Parts: sequence; C-alpha cells; structure tokens
Amino acid sequence: MSSIASTRYWFDTEFDERGPDIQLISIGIVAEDGRTYHAASADYDDSGANDWLRAHVLPPLATLERKSRARIRQEVLTFLDPAPSEIWAYFGEYDWIVLRQLIGHMLDWPAGWPLSHMNLEQLRLHLGGPALPPHCGTVHNALDDALWCREAWQHLTRRGTACS
Repeated sequence: MSSIASTRYWFDTEFDERGPDIQLISIGIVAEDGRTYHAASADYDDSGANDWLRAHVLPPLATLERKSRARIRQEVLTFLDPAPSEIWAYFGEYDWIVLRQLIGHMLDWPAGWPLSHMNLEQLRLHLGGPALPPHCGTVHNALDDALWCREAWQHLTRRGTACS
C-alpha cells in the first residue's frame, strides 16, 4: 500500500481566445493546504479584447499586479509544490490548455505532475448530477472561481459546505 498523500489543487484561468491563440489573462490556484495564488499577465494585450471580456473579466483585475508570463510560470511551478496528484477545474478544457502552454513544451512538463486535469463537471455527472453550491465570489475572477471549484468539489465529495 502506498503512503503517498494526495495533493490536490483547484484552478481557473481567464483567457482571450483569438483565432488559434489562447492568451492568458489571469490564473487562480487554490492548494489543498489552503494557500492561494492569483496573477494577471502583463503580456496580455487587452486592446483587442471583446466586449464580454471588457465587461466581465478585466474590471476585477484593475488592482492586481501584472506579471510577465515568465514570472507567472516560475511562480506557478513554485506554488505547485508539493507536486500535484490531482489538478481540478470546472469545464477546464481550455484552462488546461492555458496551463500547459504556460509551462511550455510537453517535454517541459514537470515529472510527477498529472498529464490531465480532473473535471469537476464530469464528477458531478458521475454522481448523478447533483446541484452545485452557489458561487460566493466574483464570477470570472480566476481566484474566486478556483475557490468556488474547491467548494464545489468539497460539496460533491461531502467534505465541506459551500461558502465556508
């Protein structure tokens, strides 16, 4: 029997999908031990942002320090220590692509990290489709969405209550 403890992280990104590119706007991560990480990309050019992004994603970032992608990458690598055994997201297919692109080429993926994220919506459907708890923060704020993802996971696994 393995004595390796599970290390879960919940994350969300805000991004701008323009044609073939998916540009990181911000990222939020919550560690199982309660640590949080939130960053906005200084490399994101919002001059071409659509009206939806301007209304829903960009305003909450006004007070958040902008960081280079290289700095965010290094901080994410440092934050995700110990190495994740599970990385959860809600409808996280695009978020996962953004995270993978942030880390770099496939050969840059850290040893021991999972090669796929865990999808909260798939867990919900597997459990028969129970209702999820209310979102208690700002929707489309990457950190608040990551915190809600953890709350929803706790709710679905009966490990906590919403907005606790």
